[in-house]
Amino acid sequence: MSERGERPRCAWLGDARGALPVARALVEANLGELVVAAECGDLAGDLLALVPGLRLERDWESLLTRADLSVVVIASDADGVLEGARQLARSGARLLVWVGGSATRLFSELTLLDAESPGRLYPLLPQRHLPAVSQLADDLARQKLGGLLSVQFARTQPGIALDAATLDRDFLHDVDVLRSVLGHFEQLTAFRHADATGRILQATTTLGGPQLPPIVWQANPGGAGVWTLTLVGNLGRVEVAANDRELTLQRDGAAVQRWPWHDAVHGAARQTIEDALTGPLGADQPAGQRTTWDDLLRGVELLAATQESLRRRRTIDVLFEAPSERNLFKSHMTAAGCGLLLLTPVLVVLYLLVAAAFPLPEWLKIGLVILVFAPFGLFLLLQALVWITRPSAAEIVVQDGTPESPRAESPQT
Repeated sequence: MSERGERPRCAWLGDARGALPVARALVEANLGELVVAAECGDLAGDLLALVPGLRLERDWESLLTRADLSVVVIASDADGVLEGARQLARSGARLLVWVGGSATRLFSELTLLDAESPGRLYPLLPQRHLPAVSQLADDLARQKLGGLLSVQFARTQPGIALDAATLDRDFLHDVDVLRSVLGHFEQLTAFRHADATGRILQATTTLGGPQLPPIVWQANPGGAGVWTLTLVGNLGRVEVAANDRELTLQRDGAAVQRWPWHDAVHGAARQTIEDALTGPLGADQPAGQRTTWDDLLRGVELLAATQESLRRRRTIDVLFEAPSERNLFKSHMTAAGCGLLLLTPVLVVLYLLVAAAFPLPEWLKIGLVILVFAPFGLFLLLQALVWITRPSAAEIVVQDGTPESPRAESPQT
């Protein structure tokens, strides 16, 4: 909401059907005024049913000409939508980004914008706001389960085999739920079992974190898509289960709590939109429930670690560093340095071959030597900028706001 209590005027960009509950929550809860949609494809009919007077545009460029838009929901990771998201973010609009299955490229492209202007981007991760998940987070915060002994997240997908893109999407949302209730993870081991034709029959990922037991995420093919999160502690057991009909929460010695699935999803989407439009809620909200762009980046890092673990067949240490302009500058300089280290010897060899094959005047030899080594010399001079942009000790803080002493930084390769 705006400071004057007015509903923000919103645009919709993309055709992801999974983001439709967000549109319903936005309109039905009167949280924003959806006035225009672009590149929505087959979703146009559903959006028009929600907002009969909705204006439909063919491409995102038309959204840039509207000065009345303050919020844009990004519901796709197509190339056109990616470029549109970048341009709209630079124009000052706040972006609510739906997390799909293969949108990691979109997230990395937008990360620099978030580093430049924190708070402009907000990931839509409604599953952490489901009522059963929120109650589970509260139980863990109050130590009602005591020390955790085991954690398992089991999910089924319809069909006789698992789809890789759907696996990535499900893992990204499920690991966000696990992070919201358990905290950060530092290690990951992934395994996938396939048949002779390459079809994936089972996917298992084991996560590890400080003072946590091994956390097992597992997906199997089966009937209708359902998921179950089970936590066992030395003081009790809690199980959260979901299917297309209902969401349940079962505690030891207590009656099963039930929510109709449609109502639970709608409430979670509404909570997500409220957080996105008004910022973090008050002090009564658990810290793990406040969503930031870093939450999405941590999920993407875990997804990338899964792929790395599958490729290398071993446990991967997950090291997350919050993005900043300085870190991005260091990454770019490292990439440039590696390229110059490869290019300079090649140019030296070419120069020697040319000088041996043709008689060159002295001034031309000097000029060629300067051209060969000038890029690398300029790069070495630019390394001084790393120290010029080095933050002071007072500026180096950890995420909980406590000061952290500067650490020696290892070179990136």
